[in-house]
Amino acid sequence: NIMSNPASDPLSLILKYSNISGETKGALSHALSSQAIDIHLASKCLADRIYDSTGTETLNSTNDFFISSEYKESEKTREYRKSAEHLYRASFYNCNFARKPDRALKRINGIVENKSNGLIKDLFSPGDISNETKLIIVNTIAFKSNWKNQFDKTKTTYGIFNVDEGTEELVRKLVVLFYFTYVWPIICF
Repeated sequence: NIMSNPASDPLSLILKYSNISGETKGALSHALSSQAIDIHLASKCLADRIYDSTGTETLNSTNDFFISSEYKESEKTREYRKSAEHLYRASFYNCNFARKPDRALKRINGIVENKSNGLIKDLFSPGDISNETKLIIVNTIAFKSNWKNQFDKTKTTYGIFNVDEGTEELVRKLVVLFYFTYVWPIICF
């Protein structure tokens, strides 16, 4: 299953923010922050909290850049790489998309599967990466844990699940009724 996480989209935008300038940087800065928050510090804090998570849960985050081996690093890209590695625990990999896109696909899928402890497999399918690919940015969060409020298995029912337009599957559905509060505390010192 693939799920959108509230941390993924802003983190992805902040990674891009580090390498832009002019009006675009001003507009993105306004969208991402307020005067009271340093977006890089907040993002580093979030990355550290995810990375340092321990216990019975599995929580892994990746920020990986797969760059065409055709590109040569400039001073600006070296500075960006150093900043992204330090602030966002980003990793950078060179891939030969031009000559070996299938090998690059296997490498990327293998790295993501390894970093997610096997929770995310085959992120990309054959044909997703071609010899025209120049850059792939992968931002993932893999989470696995027991439910705090367990489902009563005797209340399992069957129902229709819409996989996509025109495709339905009969699936088991678990039902639970609780009131949940959403809280997003980030406290860093």
